[in-house]
Amino acid sequence: MTIARKQIVEENQIRSYHCTTRCVRRAFLCGQDSISGKNYEHRRQWILERLTFLSKIFALDIIGYAVQSNHLHLIMRTRPDLSCAMTDDEVASRWLRLFPPAVFREVPDWTPTQDMVRTVVLNVDRLVLLRKRLTDLSWFMRCLDERIARLANREDQCKGRFWEGRFKSRLLLDEAALLTCLVYVDLNSIRAGEAQTPEQSRFTSAYNRITTCRTTDTITEDTSQGTTLETENSLKDSIMQTSSNWLCPLSDTKARKGAFQSISLKEYLYVLDILGREFHPDKRGAIPLEIKPILHRLSIESDSWLKTLENYDSLFRRILGRAGRVIEQARVKGLRWFQGVKACREVFGT
Repeated sequence: MTIARKQIVEENQIRSYHCTTRCVRRAFLCGQDSISGKNYEHRRQWILERLTFLSKIFALDIIGYAVQSNHLHLIMRTRPDLSCAMTDDEVASRWLRLFPPAVFREVPDWTPTQDMVRTVVLNVDRLVLLRKRLTDLSWFMRCLDERIARLANREDQCKGRFWEGRFKSRLLLDEAALLTCLVYVDLNSIRAGEAQTPEQSRFTSAYNRITTCRTTDTITEDTSQGTTLETENSLKDSIMQTSSNWLCPLSDTKARKGAFQSISLKEYLYVLDILGREFHPDKRGAIPLEIKPILHRLSIESDSWLKTLENYDSLFRRILGRAGRVIEQARVKGLRWFQGVKACREVFGT
């Protein structure tokens, strides 16, 4: 049964969501199309550039992503607290950068004038609406999908729909659900046969984080002699901020709220590396003992978790989390239940 998005998305709440959008045409969104023979690999870069831009406009944290051949995965966290903290001028400036006047649409890094900003600020009712839109999932996906669709249609010299329809979203209620979803998304390229390891999955958040970690470790090793611990830590923070500042960190930093409180970046990458090997057909399909303590910390039933990752799409349609919270969420929305509550009880507990 189809459920309205308002039954899932909560306004004015800090919540994490898994969003998916799929290409409608037979031609690929990205990669090599075996039917037409055309190569659309460059479109992946379009998406990354657009995500980078939108992350600086919207009050949303992009926690994870995977750009596949015919669909896109995004894990985002709404941040109404950041939107409320913005000044009126900042809200107006961000919106004008997102929707500039027609004559400035093709101007790179265009900045609105103070007069333009003041015109928007003086319209109080509209400013309230724009502040709300800056933390709205639907507006984020609209600004992403429409841009990519226009570029692709222009390249293919055609008109009409590029995306299958409205994006699909799943609510992630807790850290266990978030970890499950993030691992599923980051290993998407391996399951699809596009990569053998997470570090080869170029257009995923895992690749971004692994590359950043390697850069941090390499530069720190080269400069560690003769530096204090404070200087070394400052250097690491600087590299993390400059190399992937649009992607939400997994742990809290001085400047930003992290995605997790219970596990670190290194622990997550370790889990990802181990599970990436388990997804190959010749593996036994069991959770290795090495990562069970990490899963136990999040109260994840490790014996059922791998099966959950392999059947994620069919098990969870709208919501993930502890069974008690899923049932409570259904009652708040006036529903009897959400599909997947049985799987939630088996993996995440009650």
